Amino acid sequence: MSTLTVAKLDLYRRYAGDLDGWARHARDAERAGIDDADWALIDELLLGLDLVVRGEASASYTQALERRLMEACADADTRAALRALLAMPRSMTRTDGQSPPRHRLWRQDDNGNVFLVASFDRRDDAERELARLASGGHKQLYWITVAHAEPDRPEDSSP
Repeated sequence: MSTLTVAKLDLYRRYAGDLDGWARHARDAERAGIDDADWALIDELLLGLDLVVRGEASASYTQALERRLMEACADADTRAALRALLAMPRSMTRTDGQSPPRHRLWRQDDNGNVFLVASFDRRDDAERELARLASGGHKQLYWITVAHAEPDRPEDSSP
């Protein structure tokens, strides 16, 4: 079994839990820092922690999850960092009955291909990630739309 570290969780957070985004855009150094098995383990543990936090887990499940966290995480700092990831904006698919994230961050590559990078509940979170990505020094175009807006052109951006 893979051991999770704070460095692996930082990579997961940097890509907002988007395995596909990491697979397509990660630098070689980032690829060496985490693999698919680590990513799946983080997803699994976050789902379990979410159940516990929402009070939907039994006592035996909670105890088993805590044992799994002890086995999977390198140290207490890693377990704390994993718990902190619960506050991170997640994917567009929700199982809690809430609306999907409203603000979508898009990217256009040098060949004109358009990709959804991430989705956020709050506009300021989307803007912060846009600023981080745009500061990378490469020729990518980033913009934000509101859910249901078409991403065809950056001019379609909504405030």
